[in-house]
Amino acid sequence: MLNLSCTTCTIRYGNFNSISYFQTVRSLNTALSTASRQQDNHIQQVASKLSKNIGILAKLKYTVSQKVLCLIYNSLVLPYLAYCNLVWACNSTNKLKSVVILQKRAVRNIAKVDYRAHTSPLLKKLDLLKVTDICCFQTALFMFKFLVRERSALADPYCHSAWISVGVCVCLSATLRSNISETKGARGSVTMGSL
Repeated sequence: MLNLSCTTCTIRYGNFNSISYFQTVRSLNTALSTASRQQDNHIQQVASKLSKNIGILAKLKYTVSQKVLCLIYNSLVLPYLAYCNLVWACNSTNKLKSVVILQKRAVRNIAKVDYRAHTSPLLKKLDLLKVTDICCFQTALFMFKFLVRERSALADPYCHSAWISVGVCVCLSATLRSNISETKGARGSVTMGSL
Protein backbone atom coordinates (compact mmCIF):
# COMPACT_ATOMS: atom_id res chain seq x y z
CA MET A 1 0.00 0.00 0.00
CA LEU A 2 1.31 3.39 -0.95
CA ASN A 3 0.71 6.28 1.43
CA LEU A 4 1.46 9.71 -0.01
CA SER A 5 1.72 13.08 1.69
CA CYS A 6 1.56 15.67 -1.05
CA THR A 7 1.60 19.35 -1.72
CA THR A 8 -0.21 20.12 -4.97
CA CYS A 9 1.26 22.72 -7.26
CA THR A 10 -0.95 24.07 -10.01
CA ILE A 11 1.27 24.10 -13.04
CA ARG A 12 -0.51 24.10 -16.38
CA TYR A 13 1.34 22.56 -19.26
CA GLY A 14 -0.46 21.25 -22.33
CA ASN A 15 -3.20 18.78 -21.42
CA PHE A 16 -2.10 18.44 -17.79
CA ASN A 17 -4.16 20.35 -15.22
CA SER A 18 -1.86 20.10 -12.23
CA ILE A 19 1.30 18.40 -11.15
CA SER A 20 1.56 17.00 -7.63
CA TYR A 21 4.76 17.29 -5.68
CA PHE A 22 5.13 14.59 -3.02
CA GLN A 23 7.24 15.42 0.00
CA THR A 24 6.85 11.98 1.58
CA VAL A 25 6.18 8.62 -0.01
CA ARG A 26 5.57 5.73 2.35
CA SER A 27 5.76 2.31 0.75
CA LEU A 28 6.33 -1.08 2.37
CA ASN A 29 6.74 0.61 5.77
CA THR A 30 9.62 2.76 4.55
CA ALA A 31 9.32 6.53 4.33
CA LEU A 32 11.14 8.25 1.47
CA SER A 33 11.22 11.97 2.01
CA THR A 34 12.93 15.11 0.83
CA ALA A 35 12.90 16.54 4.35
CA SER A 36 15.42 15.26 6.87
CA ARG A 37 12.81 15.75 9.60
CA GLN A 38 10.68 13.02 8.01
CA GLN A 39 13.69 10.71 7.86
CA ASP A 40 14.16 11.26 11.59
CA ASN A 41 10.54 10.21 12.09
CA HIS A 42 11.18 6.99 10.19
CA ILE A 43 14.25 6.23 12.29
CA GLN A 44 12.20 6.87 15.44
CA GLN A 45 9.53 4.45 14.21
CA VAL A 46 12.20 1.80 13.64
CA ALA A 47 13.58 2.51 17.11
CA SER A 48 10.11 2.17 18.65
CA LYS A 49 9.57 -1.23 17.05
CA LEU A 50 13.06 -2.34 18.05
CA SER A 51 12.46 -1.26 21.63
CA LYS A 52 9.39 -3.46 21.95
CA ASN A 53 11.20 -6.49 20.58
CA ILE A 54 14.27 -5.89 22.74
CA GLY A 55 11.93 -5.85 25.74
CA ILE A 56 10.95 -9.39 24.80
CA LEU A 57 14.64 -10.34 24.70
CA ALA A 58 15.18 -8.78 28.13
CA LYS A 59 12.31 -10.78 29.65
CA LEU A 60 13.59 -14.03 28.16
CA LYS A 61 17.32 -13.64 28.82
CA TYR A 62 17.36 -15.63 32.09
CA THR A 63 14.91 -18.32 30.99
CA VAL A 64 16.33 -19.48 27.64
CA SER A 65 19.79 -20.24 26.29
CA GLN A 66 22.02 -17.86 24.37
CA LYS A 67 21.42 -19.79 21.15
CA VAL A 68 17.66 -19.29 21.46
CA LEU A 69 18.18 -15.59 22.22
CA CYS A 70 20.24 -15.30 19.03
CA LEU A 71 17.41 -16.89 17.07
CA ILE A 72 14.93 -14.46 18.62
CA TYR A 73 17.27 -11.55 17.79
CA ASN A 74 17.54 -12.74 14.19
CA SER A 75 13.76 -12.99 13.87
CA LEU A 76 12.56 -9.94 15.85
CA VAL A 77 15.36 -7.35 15.73
CA LEU A 78 17.57 -7.98 12.70
CA PRO A 79 14.79 -7.58 10.08
CA TYR A 80 14.16 -4.01 11.29
CA LEU A 81 17.88 -3.25 11.11
CA ALA A 82 18.38 -4.76 7.66
CA TYR A 83 15.16 -3.85 5.84
CA CYS A 84 15.76 -0.88 3.49
CA ASN A 85 18.98 -0.16 5.33
CA LEU A 86 20.38 1.52 2.22
CA VAL A 87 17.64 4.14 2.46
CA TRP A 88 17.58 5.12 6.13
CA ALA A 89 20.98 4.12 7.55
CA CYS A 90 22.97 6.56 5.41
CA ASN A 91 22.26 9.33 7.93
CA SER A 92 24.70 10.85 10.35
CA THR A 93 25.74 8.92 13.43
CA ASN A 94 23.82 11.39 15.59
CA LYS A 95 20.53 10.51 13.87
CA LEU A 96 21.22 6.78 14.14
CA LYS A 97 22.25 6.98 17.79
CA SER A 98 18.94 5.64 19.16
CA VAL A 99 19.01 2.60 16.84
CA VAL A 100 22.66 1.88 17.66
CA ILE A 101 21.97 2.10 21.41
CA LEU A 102 19.03 -0.28 21.06
CA GLN A 103 21.14 -2.75 19.11
CA LYS A 104 23.80 -2.62 21.84
CA ARG A 105 21.11 -3.24 24.46
CA ALA A 106 19.90 -6.28 22.51
CA VAL A 107 23.43 -7.69 22.22
CA ARG A 108 24.00 -7.24 25.96
CA ASN A 109 20.73 -9.07 26.65
CA ILE A 110 21.78 -11.96 24.43
CA ALA A 111 25.21 -12.20 26.06
CA LYS A 112 23.69 -11.77 29.57
CA VAL A 113 26.29 -9.20 30.61
CA ASP A 114 26.24 -5.93 32.54
CA TYR A 115 24.55 -2.93 30.90
CA ARG A 116 27.92 -1.12 30.67
CA ALA A 117 29.82 -3.93 28.90
CA HIS A 118 31.53 -3.17 25.60
CA THR A 119 29.59 -4.55 22.67
CA SER A 120 32.27 -4.86 19.97
CA PRO A 121 33.73 -8.10 21.36
CA LEU A 122 30.22 -9.40 22.03
CA LEU A 123 29.17 -8.74 18.43
CA LYS A 124 32.23 -10.65 17.18
CA LYS A 125 31.56 -13.52 19.57
CA LEU A 126 27.91 -13.76 18.46
CA ASP A 127 28.76 -13.29 14.74
CA LEU A 128 26.51 -10.23 14.41
CA LEU A 129 26.99 -7.01 12.43
CA LYS A 130 26.58 -3.44 13.67
CA VAL A 131 23.99 -1.23 11.96
CA THR A 132 26.73 0.63 10.12
CA ASP A 133 28.33 -2.66 9.04
CA ILE A 134 24.96 -3.87 7.73
CA CYS A 135 24.75 -0.67 5.68
CA CYS A 136 28.29 -1.15 4.38
CA PHE A 137 27.56 -4.80 3.50
CA GLN A 138 24.33 -3.95 1.70
CA THR A 139 26.05 -1.11 -0.17
CA ALA A 140 28.81 -3.46 -1.32
CA LEU A 141 26.23 -6.08 -2.31
CA PHE A 142 24.22 -3.51 -4.26
CA MET A 143 27.29 -2.19 -6.05
CA PHE A 144 28.45 -5.72 -6.90
CA LYS A 145 25.04 -6.58 -8.36
CA PHE A 146 25.02 -3.25 -10.20
CA LEU A 147 28.45 -3.88 -11.73
CA VAL A 148 27.57 -7.46 -12.70
CA ARG A 149 24.38 -6.24 -14.37
CA GLU A 150 26.35 -3.49 -16.10
CA ARG A 151 28.72 -6.07 -17.59
CA SER A 152 25.82 -8.19 -18.82
CA ALA A 153 24.07 -5.16 -20.34
CA LEU A 154 25.32 -6.06 -23.78
CA ALA A 155 23.03 -9.11 -23.73
CA ASP A 156 19.93 -7.25 -22.45
CA PRO A 157 19.86 -3.44 -22.78
CA TYR A 158 16.47 -3.17 -21.00
CA CYS A 159 17.90 -4.81 -17.89
CA HIS A 160 20.82 -2.38 -18.01
CA SER A 161 18.56 0.68 -18.17
CA ALA A 162 16.41 -0.65 -15.31
CA TRP A 163 19.49 -1.13 -13.10
CA ILE A 164 20.78 2.31 -14.02
CA SER A 165 17.41 3.72 -12.91
CA VAL A 166 17.60 1.85 -9.60
CA GLY A 167 21.16 3.05 -9.03
CA VAL A 168 20.21 6.65 -9.76
CA CYS A 169 17.19 6.43 -7.40
CA VAL A 170 19.32 5.08 -4.55
CA CYS A 171 21.97 7.75 -5.11
CA LEU A 172 19.37 10.52 -5.31
CA SER A 173 17.50 9.38 -2.21
CA ALA A 174 20.79 9.30 -0.31
CA THR A 175 21.73 12.74 -1.59
CA LEU A 176 18.47 14.19 -0.35
CA ARG A 177 19.14 12.94 3.18
CA SER A 178 22.85 13.34 3.71
CA ASN A 179 25.83 15.39 2.72
CA ILE A 180 27.10 15.10 -0.85
CA SER A 181 30.25 13.35 0.34
CA GLU A 182 28.17 10.65 2.07
CA THR A 183 25.96 9.68 -0.86
CA LYS A 184 25.53 6.04 -1.81
CA GLY A 185 27.35 6.64 -5.07
CA ALA A 186 30.41 7.90 -3.22
CA ARG A 187 30.00 5.35 -0.45
CA GLY A 188 29.45 2.58 -3.00
CA SER A 189 32.58 3.38 -4.96
CA VAL A 190 34.61 3.72 -1.76
CA THR A 191 33.21 0.42 -0.43
CA MET A 192 33.90 -1.41 -3.69
CA GLY A 193 37.38 0.11 -3.85
CA SER A 194 38.22 -1.17 -0.38
CA LEU A 195 37.34 -4.80 -1.21
